Amino acid sequence: MEWHKLENRTQQLLIELAREQKFQCYFCSRRTGLVFDHEHHPGVRSKQTIYNIRGLLCQTCNSHISYLEQENLRGYKNFENAESRISPTAFEEYKYQFELRVLALGETELERELGQLRYSRRRLFLGMIEDWKEFKGRRQSHYFRWAKLKRRLRPIS
Repeated sequence: MEWHKLENRTQQLLIELAREQKFQCYFCSRRTGLVFDHEHHPGVRSKQTIYNIRGLLCQTCNSHISYLEQENLRGYKNFENAESRISPTAFEEYKYQFELRVLALGETELERELGQLRYSRRRLFLGMIEDWKEFKGRRQSHYFRWAKLKRRLRPIS
């Protein structure tokens, strides 16, 4: 990775990640031979952006991440006999932290594009949909009971 070819936002993210991790590997705390890990997609060479950089790793842990990913892809690169020293649970936590960061970046970008008012309305609407999904049975039955009660109380004309 050539520093001068990276976007400014990507450079800022790399500096932030290095500081957050105290300039050491995420998994083993080694301070030498560090590389920035990025999301790996088989057969695709993409430039590194704020949306695919995951963290700071030593080269050994980076290769062990590759073993885990290949294992999940059922041996894409013939790593049948390779074993990773990183537990699948630690790797899942690492990926989860990355996904949360990318989700927050996406939401920030969306808010910038839509403007604060339209973004707030969108969040409110999505929140209402989530509430409806979660409480649909209770709210629906409550609504129908209320409708029946209103019909009974309506004056006869």
